[in-house]
Amino acid sequence: MKIAAVETQVWRSSYRGEAWPAWSPGVSSRTRQTTVFLVHTDEGLTGLGADVGNPDFVIRQPAPRLVGQDPHHGGSAIGIAAHLALSGGCPNSPYVELLQDLPIVAAADFQGLIAPPYFGPVGDGFVHLSERPGLGVELGDLWERIA
Repeated sequence: MKIAAVETQVWRSSYRGEAWPAWSPGVSSRTRQTTVFLVHTDEGLTGLGADVGNPDFVIRQPAPRLVGQDPHHGGSAIGIAAHLALSGGCPNSPYVELLQDLPIVAAADFQGLIAPPYFGPVGDGFVHLSERPGLGVELGDLWERIA
């Protein structure tokens, strides 16, 4: 499986209160904006990830270099859901990537990014895929598409 195309969208969410990000000492915020990346494969599967990247830069610079490469993700909750969906759609997929700890935001805000249940049931040594459509997750109530 290879990456066939990269698409970007810009979304904004509001925190439930004032947040003091560790990466901006002394600066508070009530909203956050993120770029959502859809990575389409040549087998018809689409991976989803999000970061603070500039969508125009991503389409102009790294996206052309990613086409033709093997897909993988960076560890966000949406990234894990995308990787589960991608792995579940591939016969004999040997693993699911878990690359990092939870992001540095309040648990209530992090959980609000994806509506529960976050993933399918876990048991018997397996993470079962959700039976919901698409990635099996829905965006939480903290998001509003802005571009």
